[in-house]
Amino acid sequence: GASLVNMSEDNWHYHFYDTVKGSDWLGDQDAIEFMCREAPKVVYELEHFGMPFDRNADGTIYQRPFGGHTANYGEKPVQRACAAADRTGHAMLHTLYQQNVKA
Repeated sequence: GASLVNMSEDNWHYHFYDTVKGSDWLGDQDAIEFMCREAPKVVYELEHFGMPFDRNADGTIYQRPFGGHTANYGEKPVQRACAAADRTGHAMLHTLYQQNVKA
């Protein structure tokens, strides 16, 4: 997931909170902070590489709700998971493989 803020109120702080909470406060918080801050940039980089994300009617990347994704530090659910149908991992592997082939 990434807090792209294109479908609901979200930001990296909420993503950070959800991830730390989901790890039962055992995760490396410096690494989690880096991941949450950089996630939107990485999603847009994957899009630039040709990742076939699902789209909203206005062309933005569709984000679906997923367990544990909340806004305002657990107050309400938020849509944060970017997907390519039900084959996100498969599509990501192919997209990154094609980038390797180009290099």
